[in-house]
Amino acid sequence: ENFRIGLVRKLVQVVPLLLAFFYGIFEFTIAVVTVSYLLTFMNIFYLRKYTLLSAKKHFQKLSDGIIPVLPFVLYYKYFNIEELSSKLILIVIFTAVYFVYNGFKRTEGYVFVHTNLKKAVFSI
Repeated sequence: ENFRIGLVRKLVQVVPLLLAFFYGIFEFTIAVVTVSYLLTFMNIFYLRKYTLLSAKKHFQKLSDGIIPVLPFVLYYKYFNIEELSSKLILIVIFTAVYFVYNGFKRTEGYVFVHTNLKKAVFSI
């Protein structure tokens, strides 16, 4: 059965390459992220099935990353921002929202970055 699981994983990983070939780099990037999340869901499912580990904690970790990212990806895609200054403003806003969201949730990544930033600033 492990062979079949690996085969399905490899087949799913071909999708971004096809999208890159037919549609372009932006669609490829979105497909890579989407396939990564899909494969993570598959891993969580099989981890739960074979080891009885809780899937709830895994999904909470996924939501910490995807919730702040998704609105910005959709905004960028559907409003077709062309100017460099608009893109830079969107990047700054996204970074601020991402840090505020993760600070509110007190995620492990936020605590790590916050602690090390403090150390880096005080060592200068």
